[in-house]
Amino acid sequence: MFSQREIERILEVFVYTQNLVQKDDPKYFKYINDMKAVNLPHLTKAYINIVQGFLFVWGGMGRTGIRQAIPRTQRTIQRYADFLQSARSRKLHQVDLASDKGVIEEVFQELHALVGPVAAAKTLHLICPEFFPLWDGYILHGYDSSYKAKHGSLLISIGQIPGPTGNKRVITGTGYYNFMELTRAFIAKYRQHLCQVQSVLNAKQPQNAQKGLLKIVDEFNIHATHAPFYYLV
Repeated sequence: MFSQREIERILEVFVYTQNLVQKDDPKYFKYINDMKAVNLPHLTKAYINIVQGFLFVWGGMGRTGIRQAIPRTQRTIQRYADFLQSARSRKLHQVDLASDKGVIEEVFQELHALVGPVAAAKTLHLICPEFFPLWDGYILHGYDSSYKAKHGSLLISIGQIPGPTGNKRVITGTGYYNFMELTRAFIAKYRQHLCQVQSVLNAKQPQNAQKGLLKIVDEFNIHATHAPFYYLV
């Protein structure tokens, strides 16, 4: 198992790498800022354009099926508009998630059914960038396989559902909620290091391009995908 010092060294390398390589992320902020003006209870085509841009232009997703399903996510977003509007002003590391567990699982599950787990998380993050963390296939696999290696169980709640060609692997809303809790714990434990990265990256950026801690954590997750994640939480 990594020592505390080894874990901190991974974070130090991340800080150094970010200083050298990545200063801003204009495409990310374009869509995040555009979404802030969207009225969640009364969505228009602007919502579809922003989500498509975020997933395909910034996020690099390529599945045609997701693009076709994005308009159908409007009903889900409108149905949970009150909760999402409240979550827009909240920061994950400052809240107790337990009281919102049910609604988090429900909204993720509904979006997951339409666009899949990665696009569902990205859509929620786009709407509430300080509350819902991002993930992608590499990050998801890193958390899932590393936790299983240590605990003999799946961190991201994977179930088996019957299908015409056999069982199918699925990610549940509980799995995303678990990921949110782990992200919150990670920020609490390593906030000093993460804030150091945040300060460096935001020092010369305008107010509308300030990276929040969840964006920093996502960049760390991408940086450290090869590491066993269960050592870091």
